[in-house]
Parts: sequence; structure tokens; C-alpha cells
Amino acid sequence: MRYGFYLDGDRCIGCKACMMACKDAHDLPPGLSYRRVYNMVTGTWEEDDAGTPIPVGVYSYSVSMACCHCKEPACVEACPQKAIKKEGDGIVWIDPEACVGCRLCAKKCPHGAIQSNRSAGVSEKCDLCRRRVREHKEPECVAACPMRCLKLVDLDTFRPPADGVTIGYPAASVTQPSMLLHLNRRMRPGEEMGTIRIRNMPEEI
Repeated sequence: MRYGFYLDGDRCIGCKACMMACKDAHDLPPGLSYRRVYNMVTGTWEEDDAGTPIPVGVYSYSVSMACCHCKEPACVEACPQKAIKKEGDGIVWIDPEACVGCRLCAKKCPHGAIQSNRSAGVSEKCDLCRRRVREHKEPECVAACPMRCLKLVDLDTFRPPADGVTIGYPAASVTQPSMLLHLNRRMRPGEEMGTIRIRNMPEEI
């Protein structure tokens, strides 16, 4: 068994219910979020003969991201205190009793998943709600999703829907993230390689 997240990008409406449920369950202070929802925007504008901007393939969609509980987590190797643990089922978590807040793990994480809780003096991130999972419950973010587009799956046995395209996300070349993204139906092949832009207003929730 290897736990991971599956997100149906064709159904996600960017409501941030997953993000807020996570913040509430972990009593996170303003500015600290284990899960984030990004608005992905792509396309261009061209002017017609009259100088009026005309959209060319402009559209947006949302992607919900948290720690990817990587198969080869760079954070585990980076921690000098051995405070980051990787369980046999794939869950990666930080032991707050052992963490000294040096942030070496955050510097090594290529996905920006590890946050700094300055008031507590430790690094924090999604632990996949491991205590809930041990009780055969869904993570808080999954349980809160009104569109049921975010799921906890066993990557060893899960088979994505045949319709559309499902990819490993983010790029698996470094850490082999345990996340599958079912591409939004308007997303063209190759856009997951970096030609899209992330467009979110700065916010403190």
C-alpha cells in the first residue's frame, strides 16, 4: 500500500473548502496553510484590426496542492534531526518534538510543501491526517470537498478513470510525488510541463 492524493481537475471549482477544513482541523494561524488552491491561467490575447483585445485559448482552472508524500522525499534526507518520518504506507510526517525549525527540509522540498510555524519554532506540513487514516477515516481536506474531486487512494491499486488524461503531478523526476492529477478537459497536452501561469492574489487566511 502507498497512500497518495488523486485530484479530478475537471471537477475542482476552486472553492477552497479543502484548504479551510485543513486550517480549521489543525488550528493553523494566519499565513500558514498545509494545503493551497491555485488558479491556473493560460492562453493569450491578440488585437484585431480595430485594436480590440481578442482572447485566444484563454481559460483557467483550479488545482489543490499539499505535501505530495513523495516516494523519494528529499525532506527526509535533508533533516539533520531525523525529525521527518516516512511510514511504510507512504505517509511522510514531521515529529514536532524532534524538529528544531532549521528549515533545511523546506529548502530541499521542490514542491514548497513545508511551512514555517515561527511562533512554535518548528517546520510543519500536511501529514495526510495520519491519525484519521489509521481510524479508516478520510483526511479532513478530502472529507470537506463538496465536489468529491479530491480523494485519498492507494497508488498501488488505484486505476484512474479511462476518460481523459491522468498524470503524476508535480513532475516526478526528482522525488516521485504521490499525487495524481486528472487533467481539466480544456488543458492541452504539454501544459503541465510549465507553460501555464499560477495567478493568485496574495492572501492571508
